[in-house]
Amino acid sequence: MDLRVSGLGLEARARDAAAAEICDDILMAVFGFSHNTQDVVWLRKAIFRMILSRAKSHLSDPSDTNELTVSQAMEGISFELLTADQSARLTEAVYQGTLDLREEVAEGNATEEPVRPGIEEELDEILALPSRFRDQDRESRQP
Repeated sequence: MDLRVSGLGLEARARDAAAAEICDDILMAVFGFSHNTQDVVWLRKAIFRMILSRAKSHLSDPSDTNELTVSQAMEGISFELLTADQSARLTEAVYQGTLDLREEVAEGNATEEPVRPGIEEELDEILALPSRFRDQDRESRQP
């Protein structure tokens, strides 16, 4: 009987571990800048939502704000699928929104969702990719 209980306990732990692994995948959102996997950032949904809420304050075109609202609902945004102009505007807004969030966290300000230790480093990593594409957009627009 002990063996059966132990066996069931192991099965339950294996199921719990698998469920936790699936849950971790489900709790992720994505910023995609191209079809290249090196140009994709996976991040926690909470961080994604906080970045997008701040990014919206940097936009003036309602269609851009709507795109971020849809992206939030879809839990990801593929910048490469947007027009070049809209991609440039949203990349800049996401970059600025990430800077805003990083500043709030560094100052110890309360955020709308809990943040985990190490968020500053994660935000720095997130900033690296839009920063690279921001620079590319600027270079392509120069005469």
